[in-house]
Amino acid sequence: VRPGDVVREGQTIATLNSTEVIDRLAELSTRRTSLAAREIQIESRIVSLTTLKPLAIERAKRARASVNQLNALLKRQLPPSSRLAEAIREFYESEREEAQAIAESRTLADELKQVTASKAELEKIIVALKASYNEGALVSEVSGRVGSRVPSRGMVTKRGDAIVDVFHGETHVIAYVPNSRIYGIDAGDRVVVTDGINRRIGSVQRMESVTDALPAEFQSNFRSVERQQVMRITFEGE
Repeated sequence: VRPGDVVREGQTIATLNSTEVIDRLAELSTRRTSLAAREIQIESRIVSLTTLKPLAIERAKRARASVNQLNALLKRQLPPSSRLAEAIREFYESEREEAQAIAESRTLADELKQVTASKAELEKIIVALKASYNEGALVSEVSGRVGSRVPSRGMVTKRGDAIVDVFHGETHVIAYVPNSRIYGIDAGDRVVVTDGINRRIGSVQRMESVTDALPAEFQSNFRSVERQQVMRITFEGE
């Protein structure tokens, strides 16, 4: 857009490129990919444990039965003690394998919940960031007329900088009156607004409070910061 152009609400008036946002999106996407890979690993391991756990339980059951049988035979002094020791080791290993499978299944189930929740939360952040960035499109929130501040192509701006002015609503003038003098001005009074060449008749719509400081373009380099009375003036006719 150019100064003076009429724009409508929702119209794209500029396009920005933010390397910070792009880098942030790339970082979030990498983290999302890592979480997705970890999610697949956990699910694969859970499936494997689901298959192996019944086998471990069955192995422990048989080892327990063998130990019980050997204990019964040992009382009758039939088998050698070395065979019983071997059966006890097998029983211990099978019990440990079963316990590890059960514990790992529970741990992985909890981790899967956390990874899935983190992935969903990360997805929300990415969607919100993309919606906020909107591929860099700067959209006018109102219908109005573009002011004199319009960026040039390639200009670099900082966070929080004003980009484009769009004036909308009733045409009016904000006037600053020195409060060191006494003026008999009240709301409703008719006034003349001039730029030195053009003259327009207006009326004081309302008196505002005293400003904290005059805008920079009205400040003097040779005086301290000025505070003046503000009033809003509307025009009669176009």
